Amino acid sequence: MDYGVLTDVVLLFLLEIMEGSLIKGRNFPEVVNYFYFIFRYRPWQFFLMHSSLLYLVFYGNWSGVWNGWMIFAVGMKCLDLGLKLWLFRKIHQSGALSLGDFGGVDVPLSPWLRYSGAFIYPPLLLAALN
Repeated sequence: MDYGVLTDVVLLFLLEIMEGSLIKGRNFPEVVNYFYFIFRYRPWQFFLMHSSLLYLVFYGNWSGVWNGWMIFAVGMKCLDLGLKLWLFRKIHQSGALSLGDFGGVDVPLSPWLRYSGAFIYPPLLLAALN
């Protein structure tokens, strides 16, 4: 294995760990409310918090690797971001102040779920590069 490929995968792993550590909240509505607050007042910070998506798009364009695995990884990250933006729109349209007021389900989050991206996306990048 090439050390450059290993470095790229480890960097994506660290970015995903960083993203997971930025998630604040004990349950799903609290996490969505936290992200909605950031998006509402500082949208640029919200998009910078999703730095692994930016890294995957940049890396795909820089290296020219746009095979099925890379498209799948970027698509999953875009789907995640799109779901959050859709929830924000629903909260805003309803006039609610939070997802709990909108009628969000109180689902507790297990600690491993925050870091699940660190175990999903680096292997996808590795598959895309091999």
